[in-house]
Amino acid sequence: MEYRIERLIPAEFDQLIPLMQNCFGMNVDLNYFHWKYLQNPIGEFIGFVAKDEYNAIIAFEGLIPIKYIINGNEKILYHSVDTMTHSSHRRKGLYQKLAFKGYEYLKNKNELFVYGFGGKMSSPALLKFGWKTLFTIPFFFRTKIQIKLSGLRLKNTKSNYFIREIVDRKEILTVIKSKEKIEDITLKTTVEFVNWKLTNPRFEYKIIGVYCEAGMLQGYAIYYFENNKIMLFDARFIDNARPAEKIIFRYLDDLILERDYKGIVTFSQENTIYSKLLHSNGFIKNPFGVGPMKEKLPFMIYTDEKTFSNSSDPKYWSVRPFDHDAF
Repeated sequence: MEYRIERLIPAEFDQLIPLMQNCFGMNVDLNYFHWKYLQNPIGEFIGFVAKDEYNAIIAFEGLIPIKYIINGNEKILYHSVDTMTHSSHRRKGLYQKLAFKGYEYLKNKNELFVYGFGGKMSSPALLKFGWKTLFTIPFFFRTKIQIKLSGLRLKNTKSNYFIREIVDRKEILTVIKSKEKIEDITLKTTVEFVNWKLTNPRFEYKIIGVYCEAGMLQGYAIYYFENNKIMLFDARFIDNARPAEKIIFRYLDDLILERDYKGIVTFSQENTIYSKLLHSNGFIKNPFGVGPMKEKLPFMIYTDEKTFSNSSDPKYWSVRPFDHDAF
């Protein structure tokens, strides 16, 4: 069978719906693709598709621009997303053809810096294409049993802090900026970017902030509910806000017990501010190759050799759910 490789246009987004169901078992609608590919404040998406003789889309590879700060300079990196080949058309080399069509496009624009999160199926292929794994990222979790057994759960204690829901998302930027290091490879977070990330139609994000008596924000947590779990999307605190940390995580613990949920789940690159925050607040990870949350996410990049040598050291990265397209 002959396949045609073409650039995806928005009028064809509807054909991605059954493809995503076939590949990932995900039920999404057009709003999801409009949000992801057209509303991104950083700019235009790049997507290539393979079509069969009936003009049906049977494979897709997407790239979305994300702005980072590298050595003090703004640079657009491209996040490889939604790589899909219909189960009836696999082992035909379509993944490679679509991927390299995108890489060629970026190379011609002098913007060839692609990153992504590998999986069981995709990682071996990506390594053959020339991608390199920088590190693997574990899941961190806190179970209902841990919460019940924790001796740190203090009820009805007086506090100089209070919690309320945050509606104006720009309020959290002060906390985010306080944790950025200009010398690192840092996700550039603006009000527009945060608003875009948190309007993903697949999830209903909630933001809670903890404040001191004077009304100053000390930290926040962003989360949503899924499959009887709290999915922790982000949590950050200003320096020396340990009491505020305890209050936020106690609040999430209470939600788990009230709803009789399984626990709280997130992920983080090791040896970062976020992973240290999780460790210090009772989150654990599975160090074995079996059991719950055993998977680790390979963080991979594809770029030229010079750029790779300047960005391959894990210590310059700090990858968390904000960097992922589907968490």
